[in-house]
Amino acid sequence: MRILTPAFITILMIGIFGLLVLAYLWKTFFWVTPEPVVEETRLTVPMASADIPAGTYITEDHIVNGRMKREDQTPDTILSRSVVVGRYALEDISQATPIQTSQLYAPNTRPPLELKEGMRAVTLGVGNSTDIVDGLIKPDDYVDVHLSLRDDASDTRFRGGFTMTMFKGVRVMAINRMTQQTDLSRGANTITFELTPEQSNILL
Repeated sequence: MRILTPAFITILMIGIFGLLVLAYLWKTFFWVTPEPVVEETRLTVPMASADIPAGTYITEDHIVNGRMKREDQTPDTILSRSVVVGRYALEDISQATPIQTSQLYAPNTRPPLELKEGMRAVTLGVGNSTDIVDGLIKPDDYVDVHLSLRDDASDTRFRGGFTMTMFKGVRVMAINRMTQQTDLSRGANTITFELTPEQSNILL
């Protein structure tokens, strides 16, 4: 059996002390405390289902719900789809991006009509959708305008009815107050033309 001498105990204590010093130095200079895991918070916000051009009247069909990081939220970020629907896009809105207040016209405000210099905007009431080619016409198209009179037995001038061409190649500015393609009613519809002063005087 080995006898523990004072010299052996001293060497053992020095060795233990050295190991403690090495452990301290390693922890001080090399040990990195792991960062606490922060759970990412996301918000559900309205986003464009597809690219929305400037001037578009925004409906439910244009909007989907999407997720965004809370830290990406700005004071301008819209959080409710009800704030977006029923307003016009002031600028182009990209698909799947949060919508900002600055990208929309104010509520109950619509884009101004872009009239050429010296032209007039004139709105006419038309009957069912067949009077405007069953919805195939859209704003910024150029069309011919015809006047049709029905048969009137009491007036010999209109016996049998007739159709005459009023104007050729006039620009459509809006249909049913919309400056982009929209659904038509089977009843009454309106169409706004860009006309010269002379043309507008004929209609008015």
